[in-house]
Amino acid sequence: MREVCVIGDLPEQRKKVASLSVVENETFSVFSKYSDLTRLYRVVAYCLRFLKNCKSNERDAGPLSLVEITKSEKALVKIVQRECFREEINLLKRGVSIKKGKISSLNPFLDEENLLRVGGRINLGPYKFEKKHPCLLGAKHPFTKLVIQAEHKRLLHAGPQMVLSSVRETFWPLGGKGVGEKGGA
Repeated sequence: MREVCVIGDLPEQRKKVASLSVVENETFSVFSKYSDLTRLYRVVAYCLRFLKNCKSNERDAGPLSLVEITKSEKALVKIVQRECFREEINLLKRGVSIKKGKISSLNPFLDEENLLRVGGRINLGPYKFEKKHPCLLGAKHPFTKLVIQAEHKRLLHAGPQMVLSSVRETFWPLGGKGVGEKGGA
């Protein structure tokens, strides 16, 4: 004998579906939405914390730590570099040195975190790695302007040369003198 099931007696089953879309060619528009670099770092740090909390059972809460803000800064720099130096980064990932182009004279290289950095002759000395090999930034990118404006304010509205010199301890904006004069210094 066959059993007959009534549709109303069946338990409800739902499928969980996750979706992820990646857009390669569009620019990350968050840079133009913020006029303060610190706020941008904090917003991205909270977004990264949210993603981490979604993936793991251990939840972070409370104020942001310095490590989280540093991670957000590095994530933003990677985005900026991918937007400004996509071809150069792809060449370096394949092990090809850059012989032509706007950054070839800077002897660029990728560090262990895949950040594009300025090479150079300062390998010895008491300086930190970030000071010896600053991260490259595009001259016309809104993030570069935010960095220069923040440093200009931090230095109590110092002149363009001092601001650019201070920025170059961490970042190396291409066409830095022009950006420093127009970027709020």
